[in-house]
Amino acid sequence: MEFGLKARDLILELKRSDGVPPHNDDQLRRVLAEVSGLWEEIEAMTPDDVDPNSLPDGEKVRRALLKRWPALALGLSLLRELRARRLQRMRWSTGPVLPKETAAALSTGEKEFFRRYDSLVSTYSDAVGMDLTADITPPTELNLAVRALKDVGEVMTVSGGSINLQMGCQYSLRRADVDQLLRQGIVELIDTEE
Repeated sequence: MEFGLKARDLILELKRSDGVPPHNDDQLRRVLAEVSGLWEEIEAMTPDDVDPNSLPDGEKVRRALLKRWPALALGLSLLRELRARRLQRMRWSTGPVLPKETAAALSTGEKEFFRRYDSLVSTYSDAVGMDLTADITPPTELNLAVRALKDVGEVMTVSGGSINLQMGCQYSLRRADVDQLLRQGIVELIDTEE
């Protein structure tokens, strides 16, 4: 009997992944259909006024499976909660823009969750007057030497200017402009003390 194996596979897939694996909508639908079908089958076949000990073995198995249903439902809720927590951590580490591969792996609901969470963080940051995702240690230098790891083209800076980032090129940028680019993996720091 394979009851619950699909749900277990979804949870294990998330556990094995460092990021957020692709939203497996088909698998989730199959799990929900399995649970719903089992529920309907048991309700249709099980009279409430029967002594459980007098039931045939097959019916006892069905009732045992019914008792597992809340655990399965809890597991699916846990799956959604874990994915949401990973999205929250990503907001703090990469900023308001998700990496393309992560964004492609999300369901519509998860994208909406990330958008709303980003809006909350941004609104609160604006209300307190500081970027909460920036490095909290005081800077030792105003500008940092960085090398672009990707061709991203023109990027707006915090000060309102723009810079054209080309892969392999080195730049001296203000710390406030570099923090977000570092978290997104667009640039790397260059050790200038050689």
